[in-house]
Amino acid sequence: ILFPPLAATGSALLSLSDKKLVPIDDILSPLTIKSPTNSSNDHLIEKGLARFIRKPLSLDTSSLVDFPMLVNMDELKFCPSMGMDEYVGTLPLDETEYYDHFSRFSLSGIQESTLKPGNKKTAGKLFPGAFKKKCSVVLPSQCQPEMATRVKESARAASGGKMTSIDEVAMEEQFQYTTIGMSDSYFSSEDYPDHRVYYKSPPIGCSTLGAGPMGMLFAAEWIGVVFFSIISQPFYAGSKNHEAALQMFDQLESSRCVADPLLIPRNFMIYCNQSQKSGVAWGQLGDHFIKIIEA
Repeated sequence: ILFPPLAATGSALLSLSDKKLVPIDDILSPLTIKSPTNSSNDHLIEKGLARFIRKPLSLDTSSLVDFPMLVNMDELKFCPSMGMDEYVGTLPLDETEYYDHFSRFSLSGIQESTLKPGNKKTAGKLFPGAFKKKCSVVLPSQCQPEMATRVKESARAASGGKMTSIDEVAMEEQFQYTTIGMSDSYFSSEDYPDHRVYYKSPPIGCSTLGAGPMGMLFAAEWIGVVFFSIISQPFYAGSKNHEAALQMFDQLESSRCVADPLLIPRNFMIYCNQSQKSGVAWGQLGDHFIKIIEA
């Protein structure tokens, strides 16, 4: 198994005659991806070329059990597994998906509320004692706090907060920028100007999703598409935990064995056969038999 897998677009294969020799570059035509801020849908996520998964597929995190920055996805209730597959899940982007999770715990002095988070009641109804002009500011009673966190009794520590959605463009930016770095590292046109490059172990990368001073690390694995999974606990930018999270990923990379890649000349001639229902192409390169199946 080689990474990225030898996949081809249907339009390239269907235009070829039965058992015709063609250059491999004519079959493996690339998809063009637009900038994350471009208004088109030609992005990694929309094209299905990058996606979130709950846990790494090829990276063995069992060696990281002594690293306190290693995340345990099974503890994160906002990202449950789907069915029996522990890898399949979604990372919610909309803030409303997190209201219930943030309201699971509260200060001891906060009264229980029957109102669901995000109920959109006005502050005047949620906190009726806050607007009697008894302090130095007159606060707006028509705003809509997301959490109903009124104290049980006077002079207890108050609680409030704001949940923020993860911007879809920000996720595409994170995915694209990491994939660009991986492409430069593993498939550099400077290192391999005349060859296509394939690895027996998936190319990997590490990306940081930051919001203000907070961040977390994602592992990236290029297995046909680029899979991203949360791998670290959250940390403050520039903190010791930030450094520890990166050191943890360094340890993960050092535990991998990466063999020399298979190099296929771009002008390598390959057979294709259109008599079957799906396009198939094949060829012999040294002691490697190469088969391409239409994706």
